[in-house]
Amino acid sequence: MAPIDPQSSGLLALLAADAGGKAIEEALQICHRSPQLVTKFLKGVAREQTQAAVEILDFLVDQDVEVNTFYFNSIIGSAGWVEALNIMQRMQASHISFSQVTYGAAIKSCSKANQWIPALSLLASMETSMMPNEIVFSSAIKSFEAEGLWQNALYLLLRMSQMTLQADVVCTSAAMAASVAAGRWQVALQLFQGMLDKVTIAGGVAVSHPDVISFNTLLTAMELSSWELCLSVLQEANQLLVTPNMISFNSAIGACDRAGKWECAIGLMEQASRARLRKNIITCNSCINACLQSSCWTISLQLLYTAAYCRLNPDVVSFTSALSVCSRAGFWQVAICLFQDMKRNTITPNEVACGALMVALNAKWEMSLNFLDELWRSRTLNSATCNAAISSLKWECALQLLQRMKSEKLADEITWNTAISVCGHSQQWQWALELLAHTDGPGLVSFNTAISACEKGPPFYKVVAGE
Repeated sequence: MAPIDPQSSGLLALLAADAGGKAIEEALQICHRSPQLVTKFLKGVAREQTQAAVEILDFLVDQDVEVNTFYFNSIIGSAGWVEALNIMQRMQASHISFSQVTYGAAIKSCSKANQWIPALSLLASMETSMMPNEIVFSSAIKSFEAEGLWQNALYLLLRMSQMTLQADVVCTSAAMAASVAAGRWQVALQLFQGMLDKVTIAGGVAVSHPDVISFNTLLTAMELSSWELCLSVLQEANQLLVTPNMISFNSAIGACDRAGKWECAIGLMEQASRARLRKNIITCNSCINACLQSSCWTISLQLLYTAAYCRLNPDVVSFTSALSVCSRAGFWQVAICLFQDMKRNTITPNEVACGALMVALNAKWEMSLNFLDELWRSRTLNSATCNAAISSLKWECALQLLQRMKSEKLADEITWNTAISVCGHSQQWQWALELLAHTDGPGLVSFNTAISACEKGPPFYKVVAGE
């Protein structure tokens, strides 16, 4: 609970006293003499427990203390959205008028809870009696973000324009966030460009230009689409004298990760360090994973152990990304070492890590079996790991593993298809057909794999003839 000034604390003690005692009379006199003190007092109580503040307000009403809009506003700002609506109903029942603060606080409570329908309803009700301001609109627009209701956000921006209200950076950033949540990065880009077009210069200082939040929102949108655009956005921020933070750099590095541009990712990480921004494990993980497409396993290892040296606490994502890079590069010995390092650091390998190791051990079927036995004993074996292992085993071992997976209820359609494929590559077309017959609801892939296996067998007429 936020500190209450000494006078308010004294009022709290008086109100908590016996209802029939002299203390209550003294408290009520204070309420009559100093409404501002009551407002502060209620606000302090509401921060800790809204219902307690409401009960105190009800008590004041019962004692014929004249309550006003300020009293209710002091409570509604700390209330949840349901409590806020209930408080407004109490105000209506007591014939106490709503103010901009009342509507704004209630809409903000709805926005925090992602309750866009009551937020819109309150905004519509407000427009019948008074003019909403930019703060109220920004709260309403923010309520659309979680569900990505970008069209609703644009509608409110249009309403602001019709009311000759200037959509500030907060309103526009909220609309951008709703567009990003809906995957509409083009809309977010247009909104951002609209902010740039409205930039004016007054005395050499940019007015109403985008802030770092709006830049980060745009970078989040660009992260899934274009790494080049992310770099352009970062450059634009510097030109507008907006200082990017680590969130900005992480978004741009994430875009480079998805595009496999490890040089750019590392360059951005170094640029962030020069700007005295502290990189985190998310930064390092993205840079490590960016090495995957180019199989730059030495760079990924340097990044991993540099993160450990800098006490960034590499996690399962860090090791899994590095292990995947080494696996793709064909360095199975390094992959095994990384897997052992994970366990030494008490990090439990996930399905991706186990699967990557199995891929690295391709054709090393004896090692694969030993590794599987170890996982089986530790009860950490899963379908994805076994499926990756089957493809690297001899057909006899693959069938044994399939049987074991079936008994443990780990076998899925991919398991059966992989086993059929292994039998086909080993020219065991009879076993391929046998597996197809026992597959539960075989699909098109299963039949195609079995047909491919039979193509490696003898001609059909020889099979019929028993040759």
